[in-house]
Amino acid sequence: MVGLTSEEFIMKKISATLSRLIREEEGAAATEYAILVALIAAAVAAAVTIFDIQGIYTTMRARVVTAMG
Repeated sequence: MVGLTSEEFIMKKISATLSRLIREEEGAAATEYAILVALIAAAVAAAVTIFDIQGIYTTMRARVVTAMG
C-alpha cells in the first residue's frame, strides 16, 4: 500500500483480518456450540449436587441387591 507507514499498514491488515473474522459465521457457530456444551455441563453438575445423584444411585443399588436376594 503506497503512502502508508509500516504502522499504518499493520493496523490496516489487522483491521481487515478482524473484519473478516467477525463476518464469518462458521466461527460463531463453533463458539455457540462451546457455550451450549459448557451450560449443559454446568446443569449436569448442579443436578448431581442438588439431587444427590450418587446417594440415589447407592440407595437404589442396595434395594435391587436386597430384592434379588
